[in-house]
Amino acid sequence: MARIQVKKGLRTADRNLMKITIPTEISTGFIYACMGFGKNKPDADSLELIKTASEQVLALADPHAVYREFPLGITEELEELYILNEKNKLEGKAIAEHLAGCNQCILMAVTMGMQTDKLIRRTQITDMARAVALDACASSLIEDLCDQINLQLTQEYEKQNKALTSRFSPGYGDLPLTAQNIFSKLLEMEKKIGLTQNSEHLLIPRKSVTAVIGIKPVKNHNKSKTMTIEENREACKVCKIKDTCTFRQHGGFCGKK
Repeated sequence: MARIQVKKGLRTADRNLMKITIPTEISTGFIYACMGFGKNKPDADSLELIKTASEQVLALADPHAVYREFPLGITEELEELYILNEKNKLEGKAIAEHLAGCNQCILMAVTMGMQTDKLIRRTQITDMARAVALDACASSLIEDLCDQINLQLTQEYEKQNKALTSRFSPGYGDLPLTAQNIFSKLLEMEKKIGLTQNSEHLLIPRKSVTAVIGIKPVKNHNKSKTMTIEENREACKVCKIKDTCTFRQHGGFCGKK
């Protein structure tokens, strides 16, 4: 891995809350994968269940996001990757490879809000099939929102002649969930968007995402093209459970971009 130099005087001002738009529809491919249909079209009853579940999720969604830009560095002794200072080390080979060649990164956090979580929990008591559909719809929507942010950031950094890597979240590959502590501290997630974590470092509200995106300078800057689904499956390549993941077997994957 190439040595990453810390860029002195890098602007790390908080960009505060990011405005994101709730789409009129939720991507169905991700929903089908979550529910075990894979590439097969669900039956009529399932399609109706998904339709009504999507409408409920869209009606309750209250998304918020926050992101900040930080410098990246490597410790002199063990060449461990860190964000901003050596107190914020990113463990694992997968994230080091993902951010190779980057001297800056973006930390982002996105949440759907508590109402979606509450709806799913209530429905689990009375109608498990509907609860599964609601969960799948919420999971797909949070990915749609992350893709929306990805697109906005890509367009912004293109103007600076910089390219972005795909997003990489705690729990991918060998990056431990304890990395959530770095996001929580540097993004002030609880203060900014009400996003916390439990003792096992799982996010609360549950339908939330944190991710790091690398920033690279590009010599020959070209307008980015829309990536295909196969090109966006980078997380699967480094994931520890890629060979046994039932979600992946049904055609799904974590993180669309």
